[in-house]
Order: sequence, then structure tokens, then C-alpha cells
Amino acid sequence: MSAVVVAAVAAPGVRMLLSTGAPDGFPLSTYPMFTGSGDRVVEMPTVVAVLPDGEVERLSPETIAGTDQVVQAGVTVRRAVAAGPPAARRLCGRVADRLDATATVAVVVERHDVVAWAAGDRAPLERRTVAECEAGG
Repeated sequence: MSAVVVAAVAAPGVRMLLSTGAPDGFPLSTYPMFTGSGDRVVEMPTVVAVLPDGEVERLSPETIAGTDQVVQAGVTVRRAVAAGPPAARRLCGRVADRLDATATVAVVVERHDVVAWAAGDRAPLERRTVAECEAGG
């Protein structure tokens, strides 16, 4: 009887190990979110400052959304971009009010190669501007 119980519990795990397309789940988790190949290029909405010399400066979550929480700042930008240009312009104005520099504030959507980003290359493949406004510093 014990052998039948062991076989019944082990069968799904053995089936998962033998199948390359098996789903993640009981009794084994293969953590496909770490082993599967995701998209190498991702779009990331953010807010940047373009300085008078053309240099692009990444802004902190505090400057972007008045918080030290990276995820909250990211959600704030994603929601503004998704809501359209008027919402992006309002976010731009709020960021410009927090920025203590003379610069053009830009709400942008950047495309990044995640492998290059992880290797230290932070330059976007592409940057699309959704809204711009001026910060007086």
C-alpha cells in the first residue's frame, strides 16, 4: 500500500521532469519566471531631466512622485502615460515644481535591452517623449 501512495505522489513530479512543456506546480516548482526566456527589450515609462547642455539626468522617485518608493513612482508614471497627454503634462508640471535645477522635464517611454542594462549600459534603444515642460530651478 505504501508503494502505491509514494507512486501516486511522485508521478506528477516525474511527469514534469520528463516533459519540457510541463506547467509549473505541485509537487515541483521549476520557477519558470526565472528560467523561461522573457522579452529582452522592455518599455519603461519614466521622467527625466534634460539639462541645458543636452545631458539626460535620471530623476529619483522623490523627484518624480514625492516618495522614496521606486514601485510607487513607477506606477505613478505608468498611470499618467496610460491616461494620455493631459495626465502626462500634469505629472510633468508636478515634477518640474520639485526639481531644483534649470532643465526640461520630459515624461518619456524608453525601450531598453535588459541584458545590456544589467551589464551597465543604461542608454535606451529608443526614447519617445509623451510630455515636456520647463523647470526653473
